[in-house]
Amino acid sequence: MLSDISDRIENTMTPEELSRLESAKTHLSDRQSLNLKDLVIGWASHVVELRKHTETGSGDLPYWGAHDLVAAVSLRTFTETAYTEIDDELRTKFDPILTEVDNEFLSFTEHDDFGCVEAVDGMSKPDRGWWWHRIPTHGPIREDIREICQHVHHH
Repeated sequence: MLSDISDRIENTMTPEELSRLESAKTHLSDRQSLNLKDLVIGWASHVVELRKHTETGSGDLPYWGAHDLVAAVSLRTFTETAYTEIDDELRTKFDPILTEVDNEFLSFTEHDDFGCVEAVDGMSKPDRGWWWHRIPTHGPIREDIREICQHVHHH
């Protein structure tokens, strides 16, 4: 389960490996940075929420829409940036954890043929990761994204 991912990280890593994970950082601004351990936990919790919002009607939960998906995939980009800072040895231990979260995200999303997620973000970059090109297969977040996307493409 993704919800216990922080326990999984603690249990599979030595204290020394954990400190290496925590020293791999993405700098959001001069004063603010996030480390790889916190980033993958954040990505996992967003994926859990996104999945819930894909499987239930919009009335059952606090509102999550297009911008929550953009926030989630932005976190995945930050995760990737911090990931480049760790060595191959640590990657072999970290990869199964990240892959599990990624696979969960893949399981309820499909390819975003219209570039709607990037349209919501307001930026399109050719070198963006695959997670920027995924959209929930159904549910309120998908509807929200498609609605914004239609406005963007029509103007």
